[in-house]
Amino acid sequence: MLLALLLALVLVPPFGEATATAVDDTGGLTVEVTVAYGQPVEALLARPYSLFEELPPTAMSDLGDGTFGATIVLPTRENWSIGFEAFRSDGETDLTDGGTLVEMGVDPVVVGARPQPPASDPLIPDGGWWLIVGIVLAVAALGLIGWWAFAESEPPSRSGADPTDSDEPPTDPVGDTDDHTT
Repeated sequence: MLLALLLALVLVPPFGEATATAVDDTGGLTVEVTVAYGQPVEALLARPYSLFEELPPTAMSDLGDGTFGATIVLPTRENWSIGFEAFRSDGETDLTDGGTLVEMGVDPVVVGARPQPPASDPLIPDGGWWLIVGIVLAVAALGLIGWWAFAESEPPSRSGADPTDSDEPPTDPVGDTDDHTT
């Protein structure tokens, strides 16, 4: 009982606390939903919807003390959202988005929903971005230094080379020892 009280969803006034309890999960999901409403009403409807479809509304019964309840049969075991619509005695209509079944107290295991991490917990801490940028810049600098070092160690091209630096022996016709004079 204490756990059910802790897992209730408080809605925007004139709606109050909304709770849901899973009753049966064979061939779909049956839930009992209650919501508090603080004004006299002609009718109060529960409107189940998911990302892909909206089911027909279900009329809620007055349970006394401004609390209304209904048993809703859902076609699948997923984390459906339930909105509430109240038709007041003065002709006005109040509508609320409500919340998901898990927010209203249904166990996430029953609806197949995975617990979500807190939204305030960032994937990379604020100081982590500077570390990542520093590593990327260091790798880029090392790459440029390597390119510069290996680009300077290549031998110069033959067309612009000094003739005295040649590996071939010089051919000098002046010092020829064979004398072919006749």
